[in-house]
Amino acid sequence: MPNEADKNLHETTFEVKHGGEIVDTRNVIDIDRQSAEKRHSVSEKFEQTVTETLRIQDKILTKLEIKLESPVLNGGFDQLVKTVDKIEIALSNAVSNQKMTSEKLDLIHAGIYHPDDGLYSKVKDSSKWISQVNTSLKWFVALLATGMLSGVGKLCYDVIHGHLHYVP
Repeated sequence: MPNEADKNLHETTFEVKHGGEIVDTRNVIDIDRQSAEKRHSVSEKFEQTVTETLRIQDKILTKLEIKLESPVLNGGFDQLVKTVDKIEIALSNAVSNQKMTSEKLDLIHAGIYHPDDGLYSKVKDSSKWISQVNTSLKWFVALLATGMLSGVGKLCYDVIHGHLHYVP
């Protein structure tokens, strides 16, 4: 509201002229009062809006506080944290087990494919030895068969030519 000094300042009148005629005269103080009333109504509306917004925010914060303090997810947030901790422990155990398994697998791989001491190398050497023995055995059997055949042939020759006599 304008004080006394403001009233003295704005007490002058003005005329709105239209084509030479005076259409309207008003005191500046009336215009100030109307604008002050408009400002006051706008500020009241703004104040009501802000008050309503703050009241709604208080309700939301109260509900949020209640939810944060109440148990969540079948036993509360603490149970969720414990479960996550268990999962982390299980995951670290799985990672360490995987490392151990990988090391064991590397040892098995070396045991199988090592060029000097590996199982593959030993089997390869054994198969060479077996093939050599097999070849030697074939020659021995062939020689034995040839010798037997020669002996039977000689025996038949001696019996036929009379070099061998049968005495009962």
